[in-house]
Amino acid sequence: MNSSLTPTILKYKSIEAFMNLSESNNSKVIITDGKTPIMGLPD
Repeated sequence: MNSSLTPTILKYKSIEAFMNLSESNNSKVIITDGKTPIMGLPD
């Protein structure tokens, strides 16, 4: 892993990705333990 990818940058990119996904018209389920989100697609 590149040393420039700090935990803060990774967290920001994760939030950014989920924000972009949330704008989609497709339904989705995001489960989180408060630390790491996991996306599941409903059947």
